Amino acid sequence: MTPSLLLQEKKQIADSFSHAAEQYDQVARLQKKVAQQVCSEFGTVSTDHQILDLGCGTADIYSYFATKPNYTGLDISSGMLAKAENKFGSHISLVKGDAELLPFANAQFDHIVSSLALQWCDLSKVLAEAYRVLKPGGQLVFSTLLDGTLEELNSAWRKVDVNRHINQFMTSTELMEYLDINLWHNVSVQNDTIALDYPNVLSVMRELKGIGANHVIGRDKAASLTKQKLKALELHYPAKHDLKYVTWQVAYITLTK
Repeated sequence: MTPSLLLQEKKQIADSFSHAAEQYDQVARLQKKVAQQVCSEFGTVSTDHQILDLGCGTADIYSYFATKPNYTGLDISSGMLAKAENKFGSHISLVKGDAELLPFANAQFDHIVSSLALQWCDLSKVLAEAYRVLKPGGQLVFSTLLDGTLEELNSAWRKVDVNRHINQFMTSTELMEYLDINLWHNVSVQNDTIALDYPNVLSVMRELKGIGANHVIGRDKAASLTKQKLKALELHYPAKHDLKYVTWQVAYITLTK
């Protein structure tokens, strides 16, 4: 999404996800769908394999592996990690940390997974760190969001005011520039468009807040949502069969060290 963020910005992102942790699993429709697809991209994951989940959130991805590996989840959000611990307890290892500076030894993991987390990071730094901590032949599978995500909401906001309300996401071309085919092997990229429907704009905004994705980098404090702006958004938001749709542009990437 962006170059490296300031520590204060990272703290705000972490706080946003911590506030969402308690209700996250109940509202994360997109995240669950994408996480299942990410896990399906792996080959056989044995019980003795070491797997690292970057931006693990509530560690829901652990439940999608039929054979349970030695799982380590890393996240910057204390609230998300606490929720993950409540769910899985001693079955998993959890570490508070930054995906751009991993607190692990070289060649420690057989697999690295990440689902819809790395759009908050400097991808070049994450990829370098992932390569470092992967064993030779190890696999990195991740998903991220691309340009065009939340376009309906963005379009409606543009008719309401000139402030930034939606985070910027990289284009497909920019993503490919990060993936060094001279460094990684078996590079695979698949793009998908996922549309979810909602009864109204307020439910869209509540879900974004419920998953912790309501923090907008660089947003002016004056750009907060008011009742008047919500009514204007409802008026301008494109609808189909009386439903509001949100489109997510998702990329699935598989890399081998």
